[in-house]
Amino acid sequence: FLFPTYRFAATQLQQGVLPLWNPTLYMGAPFIGDIQAGFLYIPNLLLFLLWPDFSYRAMQWLVIGHLCWAAVGMYVLLRTWSNLSTFVRLSHSAALFGALAFALSDPLLMHLGNLNLIAVLSWLPWVMAAYHQALNRHSLRWAAIAGFLFSFANYAGHAQSTFYIGMALALYTIGHWTLKIVDWRRADTSKQINLPRVIAVIQYPLITATLTILLTAPILLPAMELARFTERNHFTYQDTVAYSLAPAQAIGLLTP
Repeated sequence: FLFPTYRFAATQLQQGVLPLWNPTLYMGAPFIGDIQAGFLYIPNLLLFLLWPDFSYRAMQWLVIGHLCWAAVGMYVLLRTWSNLSTFVRLSHSAALFGALAFALSDPLLMHLGNLNLIAVLSWLPWVMAAYHQALNRHSLRWAAIAGFLFSFANYAGHAQSTFYIGMALALYTIGHWTLKIVDWRRADTSKQINLPRVIAVIQYPLITATLTILLTAPILLPAMELARFTERNHFTYQDTVAYSLAPAQAIGLLTP
């Protein structure tokens, strides 16, 4: 799927054409507006411009490169957690083990042919590391960096993976807020959770979320419009949960 898609984009750019429309797919379809095309993802654009007649092997190297990027990112994230947290203490070897476990995990290896999925998820630890810095250092700059990294990842074009990163950030935020409330209560039980304190806490996730939405809008808005014309738009609830993890299969959480 991706190889002819990317080659079409490279050919169009080589001819000096901005591929807003793909006349060779179905009876014609939006191209840049299709989120899975990954046209505006910087590594893809560099490939299209610098090597327009690239081979399929180039796609495989992109996969390998993103797996390596995922491993480095997870190592950075684990070391960041270790350096800034009083709960987590990890050695360099432990962080390296965690990085390899993430990069070689089942969801990524099972999707070696799904470059856009791997590309988006490879940015997950980088986004989380920047977001962790923002919350723990009370840094608006790091919150903005997290939003920029998240939006950069989204341009690789895999909406489900984008959703997973968003869920990870949301769960992390809830956990961080919970610990903050506990700390406040322990520090001074007489003090109430007032508006300035709430603003001081929520400003960082708000900046990350707002910046991500704004920077992702060029592909997010067309994708939302295009989704109404796809087969999945007519899915019933049973269709949408057909591949979900059934409660009886929870043993899978405990086994490799």
